[in-house]
Formats: sequence, C-alpha cells, structure tokens
Amino acid sequence: MKNEKTVIAQALTPTRSTDAGRLFAQSEVNASESFQLFAEAVGTEPTYQVWETERLSWINGYTEVKPKAKGDAAYKAFGRFKTRLVDTYGIPIPKATSKAATKKAEERATKLADTIKRYEATSTDQLHQLVSQAYERQAKNPLGSDAILKELKTVLKARTKDTEAESKAELKAKRDEVIKAVRECFDITRLDLVIEMLSDDNEVSFITQ
Repeated sequence: MKNEKTVIAQALTPTRSTDAGRLFAQSEVNASESFQLFAEAVGTEPTYQVWETERLSWINGYTEVKPKAKGDAAYKAFGRFKTRLVDTYGIPIPKATSKAATKKAEERATKLADTIKRYEATSTDQLHQLVSQAYERQAKNPLGSDAILKELKTVLKARTKDTEAESKAELKAKRDEVIKAVRECFDITRLDLVIEMLSDDNEVSFITQ
C-alpha cells in the first residue's frame, strides 16, 4: 500500500511552484559550488592582498550576471556571500596591514567600545524595545535619519555576535565530547541508542521542574 506522501506526490502536476522549487534547489547547488571555488582560490590562510584580489574578482563575476547590481549592491552581495563562506569553511578574514588601515580599524574599534559601554546598563530586552520605538519614529519621518536607531542596532548586533560566538564554541565542545565518547564505545546497544536519539525522526521532550 502506497503511503499518503507518495500518492500526493504522484497526483501533483508540474506548476510554477515546481519550477520555483527546482530553481531554489539549483541555487543551493550553485552556491555550494561557488563557496568551494572561492575557498580554493583564497586558501585556508589568505593574505589581505590575496583576499582583496579574489573579492574584487568575485564582484566582477557577480556584476557580469547582474549588471544592474553595480556599486553598493554588489559589495553587499559579497558581504552575504562572505558570511556563509565563513560558516561553511571557517576561513579567517584577513585585515588590511597598512598604517592607515590599521589606524582606521583602531578608531572604529574604540568608537564601538565606547558605544557599547554607554549601553552596558541597558538589558538586551530593553534594547529591543528601544529599537522598536526608533523604527516607529522613523516610520513617521521616513526621509529623516535616525542616528540613535543606527547606534542601538550596532550595540544589539555586537551583543548578538558575542552570544552566537559563545553558543558555537559550546556546541563545538559538546560535539567533540560526543565524538570522543562514540569512538571509545564498543557497546552496540548503547551506540544504537545514540543513533536513535540523534535521528531526525526522534522527538525528545524535556521536562523541567
């Protein structure tokens, strides 16, 4: 007897949504390949010069496909690409080493530290509320520039970044611990239980008291 999912799948005829699914799947395949190509181009420990050369080359390729995405749009696109590249391959982003670039980076770091310090007594929940209020002000005056909103978003982003970094480090440590335990285990029953617990089909409920 065919299960319900099989019957539904066979009953469906290709539509625009089918094409949308195909395009999205292909975009994921292409994205994976693009990350690999760029990673191979820059290497595992790229210098700033190599990184900048390949970054500009990437932007050239991007604008060939999207000629209207020149300027800021193309640079923002690379920013999105860079984030996923780092998450996928963990490639360190090199910093400029010239005196001018170093001085500018130090100035930005000092300014960010001062901004964060001004809000150290403000909780993250309060920051979210202040951001919402700032967006409401901006909605009433969409042509205006809200410096406070930009400042609040900067602080909130910095806090989120720290939290995510801590979570990733904790997750990596726990994965390493599990891998070590599995390698040292020779009890098939226990290993079967581990596989069952980690299965996507397994639903685990945690009861807190």
